[in-house]
Amino acid sequence: MRFTPVTRSVANSKKLIEGFALGFAYAAPIGAQNVYVIQSASGGPLRMSVRVALAVTAMDITLALACLYGLGAVLGWLPWLRAAMTVVGCAYLLWIGVNLARSRAEEDVEGTTGRDVTHSYAWSRVAVAAFTLTWLNPQAILDGTLLLGGFRAQLGDGELPLFIIGMATASAMWFHALTALVSSCRSRFGPRVMMWINRVCGAALCALGLRLGLGLL
Repeated sequence: MRFTPVTRSVANSKKLIEGFALGFAYAAPIGAQNVYVIQSASGGPLRMSVRVALAVTAMDITLALACLYGLGAVLGWLPWLRAAMTVVGCAYLLWIGVNLARSRAEEDVEGTTGRDVTHSYAWSRVAVAAFTLTWLNPQAILDGTLLLGGFRAQLGDGELPLFIIGMATASAMWFHALTALVSSCRSRFGPRVMMWINRVCGAALCALGLRLGLGLL
């Protein structure tokens, strides 16, 4: 079957849209990444919150690509690696969750809410946090491999780049839109509200850590 320029353009657009839709569905559900982005945007300067959004987006895209190419199969072959990743991921989620829940947002000299002592915006620490929250969750990798691996089998070599571009665009749009939305409401957050945001985010991270740890039982 020969494709005319019009039909080829329609087919390419379809793959972009499919990738965008799947990327949005992959990034939007509440999880450690979204909790991290929300807490950062609500408690830190916008430029630093954008830094977090960029790091999370990059890790989300790399994980999606790894799942697309069957990373879950590697964890199936190496159960010890899956167990090690689960232990480290669980411990990190619990550690950051407990510290966040115990933190207090205080007014600084300029009248803006202070940042949590465990929450650093240095590029290196943001990258480590984004990597840990994204990659050290074997169950997410396995689920992502099942979801994305099925689509990979249906894509031709020429269609795969368009699908990936759609996914990456959706991930970037989601995390940056979430950052912008929370940051726009930040001026309404007093110290007491910030304290409860920290507690809720901390509790959510602890719950995710416990859920991850239960996978070892």
